[in-house]
Amino acid sequence: MTSFKKHMKNMKEDIKEGMQKVGDSVKDTAMNLKDEAMGLMENVEEKGQEVMEEYREEQYRRSMERQAEEEAKAENKHNSYK
Repeated sequence: MTSFKKHMKNMKEDIKEGMQKVGDSVKDTAMNLKDEAMGLMENVEEKGQEVMEEYREEQYRRSMERQAEEEAKAENKHNSYK
């Protein structure tokens, strides 16, 4: 094999190795991005659940306040007739 052919073969192997490294790097980056996206989705879901729970608690509190006010009004109305 001539020197030129050896040089071309070495270049081809070097390029092949370089492309493999680039491929591995891209794959690793994609996996990292996927993991980060999954973590973000979990955080958003947890926050959404927290907000919904706070909303339900607030609605329940308001409902209880309205009920207490209505009972107090009814009691006052009932006492005023005596």
